[in-house]
Amino acid sequence: MFILTGNSKLYVFERKILSVFACADFFCKKALKLCAVFKIIFFDCDHTAFDHIHYEVRPLTIYAIKKLKEKGYIICISTSRSLDEMQKIDKEFIELVDVISTLAGAYIIFKKETKLYPIDKNEVLKLVKYFDKRHIPYRYATNDGLGYLSETNDYIDNLFFEYYHMIPMVKKYDGEEVLQIMYYTFDQNVHKEVKQMVPNLIVNNMALNSEISSNNVDKGQVMEYICNKFNLTSNQAMAFGDSENDNTMLSNAYFGVCVGNGITETKEVADYVCENQEQDGIYKTFVKYDFIEPYIKEDFELFDMVIDACEIDDDT
Repeated sequence: MFILTGNSKLYVFERKILSVFACADFFCKKALKLCAVFKIIFFDCDHTAFDHIHYEVRPLTIYAIKKLKEKGYIICISTSRSLDEMQKIDKEFIELVDVISTLAGAYIIFKKETKLYPIDKNEVLKLVKYFDKRHIPYRYATNDGLGYLSETNDYIDNLFFEYYHMIPMVKKYDGEEVLQIMYYTFDQNVHKEVKQMVPNLIVNNMALNSEISSNNVDKGQVMEYICNKFNLTSNQAMAFGDSENDNTMLSNAYFGVCVGNGITETKEVADYVCENQEQDGIYKTFVKYDFIEPYIKEDFELFDMVIDACEIDDDT
């Protein structure tokens, strides 16, 4: 217990007071988070850095990343896409990136090496048999980082074309090493059965699909691995995301940001919720917290009007 004296009165506080001090310490740390020295920044791709409305990485996001690179920050993409599903992403954006973590971290590309996290083959065979028997379409990604569909239909074709502007090759699984499986169904019983069938794997059920990875692969664990490769820790990391599979990354980062168009669960995990992606929430976050200077566009139209006015004056 704690004993405090004042005004001739004795106050006795039991150990519950420790929880009050702990809460105060927690909120102080939260308030001071942006005073930390950030060295590395992670971006989820779809609906975070990549704008599906205009099918681009927004120009102000690219501007922000360019400025961050100039200041020495390490830039990482963390996406569930396979390599072929990334072909239509802005090359200007890709060229600014130091590390590309694809397949939710199962295939990581550094400048001079790659790191793979395959799923145990027995688990793959179990899943393939289950999905094939029920005619549930799935996309499996092999150790070349590419994805293949087990079968397709109008929904799958439209989904891939809308998201990736491509449709993977249809190819039955033939014993290859698999890094990730995505399956496509809204049947909650299937989700439940899959999780019971492969308890040692990571299964993320999302709005449009579900992804399955090795048990040491989620965006949070992979973020820690990438930080270690640069002799950094997650206390020097900032991360942006929008959905379920970003939650561990945002919670493990020293400062996790959910875009305003993200899901409620991810907003609750994040330290900060910025404006929607299509409202340039990422750019505005970096400006708000003084990472970069605001973008100032010269008004060439006004400049031309001044020149024209001067030419008129000369003529008269």
